Amino acid sequence: MYEFGLNELPGWSSGKPTTNSVDYEPVYSSQSGDPCYSSAGFTSSECTMAYRWHLDYVKDLHGNAMSYYYTQNTNYYAGDNGAKNGANSYLYVRDSQLNHIDYGFTDPNAYGNVADRIAFTPGDRCFTGSCGTQTAANWPDVPWDLSCAKGATCSNYGPAYFSTVRLASIAAEQWNGTSYNTVDNYALTEGIPTTGTYNTSTLQLDTITRTGEDTTAGGTSPPAQSESFAYEMMANRVNYTTGAGSGLGPLNRYRLTAITTESNSVISIVYELVDPVRPPASPR
Repeated sequence: MYEFGLNELPGWSSGKPTTNSVDYEPVYSSQSGDPCYSSAGFTSSECTMAYRWHLDYVKDLHGNAMSYYYTQNTNYYAGDNGAKNGANSYLYVRDSQLNHIDYGFTDPNAYGNVADRIAFTPGDRCFTGSCGTQTAANWPDVPWDLSCAKGATCSNYGPAYFSTVRLASIAAEQWNGTSYNTVDNYALTEGIPTTGTYNTSTLQLDTITRTGEDTTAGGTSPPAQSESFAYEMMANRVNYTTGAGSGLGPLNRYRLTAITTESNSVISIVYELVDPVRPPASPR
């Protein structure tokens, strides 16, 4: 059985954590009978509702269970075509990411010292300059112009959905009686390479490094093992060249061409040359 958006898992009581599995935003209702409708008019017919439900609880036929917890990132915008702004601006969840997965327990024992955990650590989508400031050049794929703080005057009149984080590492952990002990750790090295004029940079995975960290039996950690990824710039759109052309710049992206594994073997990816069928007339 798969449950989405429970938020309060089986066995929950006041003071216990929730999964943050429901992303929400303000919505308007225009017709009588709709959930937020008010006879006072459209501007009064607003309420906060869910727009996304994440998986947060899994149970099999034998009662074995897993739980998923999320981190939510919020933002504000000027609602009602800008009339609700400043202290009255609208709060919503612009992005959420997996925080950790608990497993190794039976239903309904989701709370307490769960035996096993997979923990996800985020990092900033910033690789140059000062990451503590909202400088667009340091965050090439983050639309900071759509960000608005609580109480500030927002220039955006609707919700925008974007992330400011990337996945930095994944750790397999086990409860040792007093805390979670890391068994394996996978560190991800990423970057945002330049793709040229007219193109938008995108996040790219460069390496995955696995480190065994369980030394509870008195041993030492084995050497770190890494996988690396190689890329090649390729066109991502057929340029229309008949007549005056499309008037659009190139749309290039890096494509994966090789994977070097932990044993130093290489997996190669080969792409066929593109032979597009171009439209006979200018697209509308």
